[in-house]
Amino acid sequence: MNGKKFASGLIWGVLLGGGYALLKTPHAGKKNREIIKDYADNLSDAAHDMQGSIAQAQNAVTDLSQQGISSAKIARDEINFAIQDFQRTAVPQYNDMQKKINQFHNDMESAQIKFQKN
Repeated sequence: MNGKKFASGLIWGVLLGGGYALLKTPHAGKKNREIIKDYADNLSDAAHDMQGSIAQAQNAVTDLSQQGISSAKIARDEINFAIQDFQRTAVPQYNDMQKKINQFHNDMESAQIKFQKN
């Protein structure tokens, strides 16, 4: 559930940031739309991938509990695998999203400085 809230918040953030960028950047409208679309597409893809990874980890834990696995070792190994898989896939996606958000923020600051100079 938290993954859905995060993805929803991320998408709203992208949309609001895009609107702000369109109003504040000195680029032509077409260039602004291309920049915002690229950022939104990249962040949206990363958010969907991360949401899928979270869902897979949740499903693995749910499946384990529903099956009533009697062996603690098997359950532990499968949970460790799900956690490792989540870390392997979601953490790099999160880091990539964070880099893109930081780049977007830097671009916005640069655009605002240019706008203020004009």
